[in-house]
Amino acid sequence: MTYQVRGVVDEVIEPGETIINYDKTKPADFSEDTIKARKGYKATAYRDKYVNGVLDPNATEKLYSETYNAVTGERTVGTGGAEPPATPKPQ
Repeated sequence: MTYQVRGVVDEVIEPGETIINYDKTKPADFSEDTIKARKGYKATAYRDKYVNGVLDPNATEKLYSETYNAVTGERTVGTGGAEPPATPKPQ
């Protein structure tokens, strides 16, 4: 009898739309990702029991579930001293 631990990704969480921060002190052609966007995940870990090398389907045990949140990206964009563009107000 042996045991094997495995992980399963149950869901992929997409990051939100990248947030743009305007900086009047940077040149107009400046653009830098200040926070890199990352996907999030919901995952579950299981322990499977094998008897004589064959998986015993009734002996699979859920160990834990975990959620890793997505990270929304941020980008800094220079305006070359000009006022940043107006952002539309939500309706």
